[in-house]
Parts: sequence; C-alpha cells; structure tokens
Amino acid sequence: MTVKFIKDIKKMKLVYVYFVDRNRTFFPQVKERLANEEKYKVHLFSTTEILYDHLKTLNPDDTSTNIIFLNTENTHYGNSGTGKLIKNVKKIKSIHQVFNIFVLTNQKDVNTLNDLTTAGTLRIIPKNDNSVHRIINYIKGLISEKNLEKKRKARILPLKILLIFILLILILAIIAYFVQPEIFYS
Repeated sequence: MTVKFIKDIKKMKLVYVYFVDRNRTFFPQVKERLANEEKYKVHLFSTTEILYDHLKTLNPDDTSTNIIFLNTENTHYGNSGTGKLIKNVKKIKSIHQVFNIFVLTNQKDVNTLNDLTTAGTLRIIPKNDNSVHRIINYIKGLISEKNLEKKRKARILPLKILLIFILLILILAIIAYFVQPEIFYS
C-alpha cells in the first residue's frame, strides 16, 4: 500500500513529453532545456505510428502530465499533409483525452488551423527562431495550470469537510428534537 502511494507521488511530478519529428529539428534543443531527468521524461518518435504503439501500452492518468508535439513535414510542393495531421490528432485523442497536443507547423491556412483546434490541438506553434522558447513556455504553463488546479481542489476539501460537519450537527439536532423535544424548551 505505501509503495503504491510513493509511486503515485513520484508519478504525479513527472511530465512526459513526446516529440514526433523526423529530422530532429527542435528535439535536441528542447531536451537540453528539460535536462531534469527526475521531473521530465522526453521521448522522440520518428512517425506517429510508432507513437501510437507506445501510447497504447501506457495507462495514462490524471496525476502525470502528457504533452505531445507533432512537427509537420513539408513536402517539396509545400504541402504538409494537413488532412493526415488532423487524423493523427484525432487518433491520439481517441486513445486518451488527457494528452495535451501541440502542432509545430508553417501552415497559414485558417481553415486548417481551425480544424486542428477542433480535432483537439491545444496550440499551433509556428516554426521559427522562437519555437523552442514557445515549446518550453507551453510545457511550463501546463505544469503551472495543473499545479493551480491541485491547489484549488486542496482548498475545497476543508470546506466540504466543514459543510459535512455542520450538516451532521443539524441532523443530530433534528433527531434530538424529535426524540426529546423538552431539551429545546428549557
């Protein structure tokens, strides 16, 4: 029992970052900036199919943070296979909803960007000199958001206990009134 509790605490602090990037453009820089092995587990995949196989073996829960970055590849025609990308995002979301998906792309078509957002992408990051900084900021932002949510839940718990205690006292007072009403009239 205590071993499971300790493992859950360790897992709660872990952030799993998955990159799908064939030419490893941003991965080395991000891995260098996320060098804390105790907190971040960074994985690189060359195709989304390999990522699917890996994600299917996982049992994701709400205690850890799972972040996926899909880096689009432009062909020599300038087309990045946006239809396939949208299907990939939907397929990842169908595996489990807790995955936070970001897409790195040069795509400027508003309809495609809207379709990606509708499919489940949190943000579309443009490929440029600031991409690594944005990736790091989004990772840290998600961690901060999750920590804030935990703090909110932790604050609500004492209020719930207090309300249950007050409700219990009221119920006991009502029962006492019906059992011995003379207590309340003296």
